[in-house]
Amino acid sequence: MFLTKKDIFNIVLENRFLVKDEDLKKITDFEKKIIEKASQDFGFEIKKEDSFFKKLKSETSHKDNPQAVFFVYGDYSINEDIFLKTNEGEKNIHLFVCQFTQKEKRLEKIASYLFEKKLVTLFPGLDQDYLSITLKETHEVFIFEEIKLKAEGKMIYKVDFSNGEIKIEELGVI
Repeated sequence: MFLTKKDIFNIVLENRFLVKDEDLKKITDFEKKIIEKASQDFGFEIKKEDSFFKKLKSETSHKDNPQAVFFVYGDYSINEDIFLKTNEGEKNIHLFVCQFTQKEKRLEKIASYLFEKKLVTLFPGLDQDYLSITLKETHEVFIFEEIKLKAEGKMIYKVDFSNGEIKIEELGVI
């Protein structure tokens, strides 16, 4: 199914929702993998035996073969499973949505928590900001690897909900 520019705009407009800040009582399995991979790649130690790494909350994973990929910024996100009105009636389609602003805020909270609770051991001179940067970089690597596996040949769109506007930009094909 080919999505037109009008389809993309309508998808964004009709399926957006305000993102809420989540508390940090539990991390997801995906976030745990980000922390573990960052510790391997950037050379810091984590205290895996702490209960923080054992109380995981469930999260849904991205489905294979989405119609398009959306990198979302700002205070809103987009539903991943939607109904699109077409000339042939409504069609259920799946999107791959990554809300970068929200995930970066959450990774900053995780870095702060890990640093304050001394659940990580960094090299001398490195701080919470360094930890936050490593988690964000590792997240980006994981997301792009997942996109390559699940959405090859699909269009990528950047959607920015900043300043009360909706800006949609085509970034190309995976």
